[in-house]
Amino acid sequence: MGRCLALALLMIALLVWEGCSVAGLRGIVTRTEKDTYTHTRQDTTFTVEYQNAPGERGVVYPSNRTITSQRALEQYDSTAERFYPNFIRFAVFESAGLLATGPSDQAVGGGIFGVYVDPSEAFSDNIRPKSAVFTGFLSRFATIEFPLYWFDELPTWTIGTSVGELFQFEATNARAVVGTFPIYLRKRYFLRDQIPYVTLTGAVGLGFSPSQYLNLAASLDVGSLGGLNVRALTGIVLGRSLEQETIVQPYVGIGVSVLDFHNHPRELRRQWKDHEHSSWSIGLARIEPFLLLSGGDTAATSPSIGLQLQLAPTTVAFPVGDHRICAGVDLFNFVFAYRQQSGNRNS
Repeated sequence: MGRCLALALLMIALLVWEGCSVAGLRGIVTRTEKDTYTHTRQDTTFTVEYQNAPGERGVVYPSNRTITSQRALEQYDSTAERFYPNFIRFAVFESAGLLATGPSDQAVGGGIFGVYVDPSEAFSDNIRPKSAVFTGFLSRFATIEFPLYWFDELPTWTIGTSVGELFQFEATNARAVVGTFPIYLRKRYFLRDQIPYVTLTGAVGLGFSPSQYLNLAASLDVGSLGGLNVRALTGIVLGRSLEQETIVQPYVGIGVSVLDFHNHPRELRRQWKDHEHSSWSIGLARIEPFLLLSGGDTAATSPSIGLQLQLAPTTVAFPVGDHRICAGVDLFNFVFAYRQQSGNRNS
């Protein structure tokens, strides 16, 4: 029951986040600077008028020329807008497989990156124990970090949160820790300041609901290439689990994140249109229908069809060969095939 309640809270938090994002996501991730100019246009018109004297033309008369000047002044305003990134990190999904967080025969079964959880157990309170080296997993959803100008305004400090995070140390809710909108303070040290970045990151996080906990962590991060990152992480969680049991759990793991975008502090002063691209394509989802050209019944009245659903599809450009070498990666890839047999459909 506790796991279902926690997941329900995560879904509610996600809906709240989505509502806010629809209203002002651009304002959250983009900083807009405006310059207002006043243009002044000044013009002077001279009108010269000659009035010829009547009578004899041979007589010299005084000049009767009239010069009229008219000045015109026009003023109008114009606005120039520039758009800059407003965040150090914006991530949709992050996961990690955790080593030896419980008995090897009580593993959750999330695999090396923590993303290979049995779908039938994802929303269940009854997780079937498995035998594995990576006994637990960590998942985070919708993470954002903003620069925190402390200590002589060093922008490598950040403060941020996420819609939710889940620590599942083994196949029991007694040792599961869930937080919605935890507060994190992070400090980054750049070992490589060109894409892909390599950073050492220290973090302190506080979760308040439904679990109350303190997370002290450190990680070695490599990315971001088209929003794809890999990391090695370690830390310790101290607090209370979903079932209000005391938790003091150190952990070590290997993680991956998708649609996870990082900005070097100098990039906060570079306009969006001037940013470097590190992938050929990035998307939230892709749906593609296809026809099965073999294996179907020749007597079937309808063609055999299929459907492919990809979540977070990304085609990453490697920083070699002038970025002409690329590879595709998806967070999830579902393929459904329907084979028609004499008027009946099999899947």
